[in-house]
Order: sequence, then structure tokens, then C-alpha cells
Amino acid sequence: MKYCTNCGSPLKAQQQFCTNCGHQVNARSAMYVQEGKSSKWPWIIGIIGILILLAGMGFAGLQLYKSVVLNPSTTQSQANNQTTSNTQNSENMQDNGNVQSSQTVQQQPINNGPQISQQPSVSQRTPVRVTRSNVIDLVEDYEGHYLDTSTYTFKEPEQRADGSWGFSILYKSSGRLAGSYIVDPDGTVTKYDEKGRPE
Repeated sequence: MKYCTNCGSPLKAQQQFCTNCGHQVNARSAMYVQEGKSSKWPWIIGIIGILILLAGMGFAGLQLYKSVVLNPSTTQSQANNQTTSNTQNSENMQDNGNVQSSQTVQQQPINNGPQISQQPSVSQRTPVRVTRSNVIDLVEDYEGHYLDTSTYTFKEPEQRADGSWGFSILYKSSGRLAGSYIVDPDGTVTKYDEKGRPE
């Protein structure tokens, strides 16, 4: 449709003069305006933007789930932090034909700060059979405080060929080795630095 360039009134295709203002209309001065068609592009771009945002949030949620729920060191740290009391080797043990009953020792709730353990020292307690479940307890007794789970990650204790148990300590921030502990079958604890030297 044509419109008058002077007043903007609609003109018929064959008109030479504007019926509203009398302005002469020629082919060059007539303005052609396209009828208003709604564009679908803003809607398409908006929907694509929302889908990208939802996909990004889903990916971030999946990564968070993997790092928190599926990471064994995180679940082990959480299990260690939730422990409020621990009974140490309360069953009867047999050593060279003699039956000995080990004492039951209660721990205070873990708060990751320096705290003196309520357990008797290694030299004061009856002989202990070292197992995977009490290696960390023996090391905490040796150190005189609970191990710092906010700074370090502790590997699962592993039994060595000589019957001793060992585990390594890694920095949480970098994953580098911070040191390790070896607990002999008699309960003697030896601490090693990151280069493997006894401390």
C-alpha cells in the first residue's frame, strides 16, 4: 500500500494527488510501508536462551552431585565427621593362646580442632590388635588430637605385607602428598613427611 509523503494518508495504487492534503504523488515520493507482520525471531531467541540456561544449570547440578555424593573421599570425611562415639575393639582377642579382653574406650565428638584424646597412651593400654577400623584412632591417639579433615584427605588404610597398616595424607587443595603414617601390628605409630622421612 502507498502512503502520502506529506501527510501519511493511505493512497490508492493509481492516485496522482493526495485526497487529504492535495500533495502531488509520484512514484519516487510515495512511501511503501510493509504491513505489520509479527516476527518470530525474538521468541525463538528467547526460547533458545532459556534452554541454554537450563542446560547449564543441569550440567552444574550434575557436577555438584558427582563431586559431593559420588566422591569416596568426601563421603569418608563426612562419615568421620558424623562419628560421635567409637568403641575400640571390644571383642575378646586371642594372643599366643592367652585370651585377653581389651578395654573399651569412648572418643569425644570430632570437631577437627586440636584436642587431647581421652584414650590412654599406647604404653598404658593393653595390647591392641590393629585393624582397618582402628588405625585412624591409633594415629589420633599418637598425635594427641583429631586429624584435620578440613585441610587434608586421608586415604583408606591398607595392610602391608609385614602386618602393619599404613595410609597417606593428601592436601585437599592440591591433591599433593602431605605425609603418611605406619601403624605396626603392636600399635606403634610412625609418622612420615611428604618425602618419606620419619618425623
